[in-house]
Amino acid sequence: MQIENLTKQQVQLLDKIWSIEKESELSAWMDTLPPHLQDEVVVLVEISILDVIDTLVDNMNIYTDAFSMIMKCK
Repeated sequence: MQIENLTKQQVQLLDKIWSIEKESELSAWMDTLPPHLQDEVVVLVEISILDVIDTLVDNMNIYTDAFSMIMKCK
């Protein structure tokens, strides 16, 4: 995964996010952050999820008819 145009702080937050193994640990860590950084973490997690979904869709090679119909809706 490669997300471009991140600030140094965002890279550090993502490094921390990736080092955490459980959602409960992520929540506990986020509770220690100030609200603006909590929001930043939420956005970074969502961007990461969307990047994974995007990669999966790009690599999709089954259900090509359904995929074509979905892409027409964009």
